[in-house]
Amino acid sequence: MELDNRKQKILKAIIEEYTRTGEPVGSKRLAGLLDISVSPATIRNEMASLFEQGYLEQPHTSAGRVPSHLGYRYYLDNLMLPSPISPMEMAAIEAMFNVGDPDPDKLLLDAAQALADYTHCAAISSASMPPEVFVKRIELIPAAERTVIIMVIASNGSVKSKVCRVSFSVTQEICRFFTSFANGRLAGRSLNEISAAYINSVAYSFGDYTEVFTTLLSAIYSLCKEMGDGQFCTKGVTNLLRYDEMKDFSREHGAFQRRSGRGQISHRAFPVRNTGADRPGTDGISKADPAYAVFCQDAQRASQRNDGATSGAAESTRANRHLK
Repeated sequence: MELDNRKQKILKAIIEEYTRTGEPVGSKRLAGLLDISVSPATIRNEMASLFEQGYLEQPHTSAGRVPSHLGYRYYLDNLMLPSPISPMEMAAIEAMFNVGDPDPDKLLLDAAQALADYTHCAAISSASMPPEVFVKRIELIPAAERTVIIMVIASNGSVKSKVCRVSFSVTQEICRFFTSFANGRLAGRSLNEISAAYINSVAYSFGDYTEVFTTLLSAIYSLCKEMGDGQFCTKGVTNLLRYDEMKDFSREHGAFQRRSGRGQISHRAFPVRNTGADRPGTDGISKADPAYAVFCQDAQRASQRNDGATSGAAESTRANRHLK
C-alpha cells in the first residue's frame, strides 16, 4: 500500500528515532523531529492510521509506537537513502572479487564480513541447495591406523569431508570395498533421498558388518544432510553489543554467544543506528559451531540386521577376509 507524503515522513522519523534510541516514539517527541508543521493531534491520527495499516506497533497501551516488520520493509524499500561508499571501501570490495580462481566459501565469508564492517550491523549470508543436486561420488581416504577421512562430492561441485575414527584397522582393501559399496548405493541419488531410513537400509545390507561400518554411514548421512540443509554464515554479531538496549545484557551475562557457519548468495543486515566509536564490553565472546542433526543409530538395528541383509552378502564376505 502506498503512503502519502506526510505518512512517509512520520514513519521515517519514527523508525530512525527508534533505531537511534531503542525507545517507543510518542507524538510529542515526533512533533519536534518532523520538518513539517503539524499538531500533535494530527500526528496521533496519522500514527493511528499507520498502526491500523500494520506499519507500527504499540508495546504497551500508554507507550508510543515502534516500527513493525512491515514498517521496516517499507522503510528499506522506499525511504532509506543509501550511504555513500568511500573510494577505499570500494577498492577493498573490488579486490575481494578480483581473484583468478577464488575459493567460493572464503569469498562469501569475506563478503559477509565486509558487509558487517561497512554497515556496523550483524550480517547474515545464507543459501539453500537446489533439490536437483545429487551425490556424485563418495571417497574414503586412510589417515591413520584407525582413522579415515570420508568425502562426499555433490553434482554441483560442493565437497564436504569429515574425519572419522573407526573400530577396525584401516587398509587399502577395506577402503576400496567400502567406497565401491557406498557409491553403488548412494551415488546418483539426490541429497533429499538420503534420509535416515535409507541409510538404515544401506547399513542392513552390510549384513554381519553393519555395526563395523556404522560410523562411516553416519558420517555420510551427516555430510549429505549438511549439504541439503544449506549453509549460513554470521559476521559482526558483536556489533549488536553497541546498542544501548544491549548494555544490560552484556553486563549481566558477560558473554554474547555467536554462531558461525558458511553460506552464500543472499546477504542481509539488521537496521542499525550509527553509534560511532566502538564501545567496551565485547570481550569474552564464546564461539559455538552450528549443531547439525546427525544420523542416530536405531536401537533395533542389531536384531534386524540379519533380516535386512540383501544383495550385499557377497561383498560382505570379501570384507570379512580383509578384516581378518
